[in-house]
Amino acid sequence: MLTDSADNLTQPERDAARIATTVDAMALIRKWDYACEEHTVSGKDGTRLTIQRILPAGFNASRHHQPPPVLLWPGFGGSANCFLCAPSREGNLAFLLADAGFDVWLGNPRGVVYTQFFNEKEGGANPWAFSIDDIIHYDVPATVDFVLAKTRSKQLTYVCVSQGTTTIFAALSIMEDLNRKINLVIALAPTLKPVHAALTPILHPIFRGYRWVAGDRAFPSTLSEVAKQYAPPFLTSKFMSLCTYIGFQWDCSKIGDDARQMAMMPHSFHGTSTRVVDHWLQTMEDSVSFSHYIILSAKKRGFSHLFDHVTHAAASPVKYPTKHITTPLHLMYSRSDSITDINVLQVHLPSHTVFTEIENYSHPEFLWGTDAPEKIFGKVLSLIFEAVSDNAKK
Repeated sequence: MLTDSADNLTQPERDAARIATTVDAMALIRKWDYACEEHTVSGKDGTRLTIQRILPAGFNASRHHQPPPVLLWPGFGGSANCFLCAPSREGNLAFLLADAGFDVWLGNPRGVVYTQFFNEKEGGANPWAFSIDDIIHYDVPATVDFVLAKTRSKQLTYVCVSQGTTTIFAALSIMEDLNRKINLVIALAPTLKPVHAALTPILHPIFRGYRWVAGDRAFPSTLSEVAKQYAPPFLTSKFMSLCTYIGFQWDCSKIGDDARQMAMMPHSFHGTSTRVVDHWLQTMEDSVSFSHYIILSAKKRGFSHLFDHVTHAAASPVKYPTKHITTPLHLMYSRSDSITDINVLQVHLPSHTVFTEIENYSHPEFLWGTDAPEKIFGKVLSLIFEAVSDNAKK
């Protein structure tokens, strides 16, 4: 791999380059001297997901009273790394939660680098034939159950971003028991249906056509992976920033200077499937809110096999019944976010949902903004402390 000459980099840039080229979440955690563990979650379909855990200082598993568990869940194509890759310790939500005494768990949905599909070695069905429905039906509940069992807790707090908010809203809407296992969902940059202008118009038919022609496979991230492997971190960062600008009109200068972007942008995408992309395009085109995926290809037409309660005779996508959620929800959004459609969220989420507006914030700033520790993370900590305190009184 090519690296930037140390003589040409400042110390912050050298530190950022090391973060950019560190793929393993455990190494990112250990960089800041936190105790950590790695575990494997097995879903009902056999897919195995590696998740990470950050232990608070002085953690002792034999104590009767254990620190409250908090589960972090990333967005589209993201992994645990997105909560760990800011070039300063205090710029990472996961570390601030650990410093506050919480037992921090980092979830990874299928498709990212921490996935081992049940049939990828046995020559079974195509493991990449998954939509967001599979993450909802398998990955989210399996991870929640694993964390609760491992920590011997009755409930956890769930903090999520972007697509991670969509998957927990949908899962809670169809799984009554899951609502009892989560004391609070804190949703950052939330979405049920992105605004139609979220994706550059020229890319919409290209992505839809690619899925039709290529079928079910890993979403093409070849160029980004080649950039990560062979280009200097600075160029990789610029390439990833250009991709997000072309795709979503995001101005990555809002997440900081070149050193910050160099550290974080290579961790912005760690994998997904073409069907996940198609699921989003379907939602943007045909749905009033987030809906079950309809398989549309030359070979198949019908709903995902996961939901027997959805009729295969339906002519259009059937939305998740998100009004059914009983878990407390707190959403932090911005009207400057090019993805979030706040009107859809207000209409389709339950009346007990709390909305907090953050002014002049773009989608990636909710995790990576230079002032996110003050504007976002401090509020997240307060909400979790409040939820844990309220639970202790019950």
